[in-house]
Amino acid sequence: MKTSPFQIWLSLIFICLFSSCGFHDGLTSNVNQSQTSIVLSQKNYKVIEKVTGTATARYIFGIGGLRAKALVDKARNNMVMKNKLVGGARAFIYPTVEIHSTWCVPFFGKKTVTYSGYLVEFTE
Repeated sequence: MKTSPFQIWLSLIFICLFSSCGFHDGLTSNVNQSQTSIVLSQKNYKVIEKVTGTATARYIFGIGGLRAKALVDKARNNMVMKNKLVGGARAFIYPTVEIHSTWCVPFFGKKTVTYSGYLVEFTE
């Protein structure tokens, strides 16, 4: 059986429409320009654990969800609430933002932001 050019083009269009892509981006800088400064030069603290928070947005035909900055804010707030970081002599150090995007062009997309770092507690 011979394959016609029309069948080849139809197959290529079908493959392009129903394939998906994933992208990952890691931001190691402070994307919110926080002005708090913590000096860890003395032995008056202990590292408690690594803490994380996530936020996800879904898109249909490119519509819906939040922008990247709003997702970062939501992930950070999720981390703060989940790990009870408010109050006490605790601080959050080495913030890292990871953004993972998955797309099935042009139908569906999903963006997940993970905000993580280390929780330290001051002993004196």
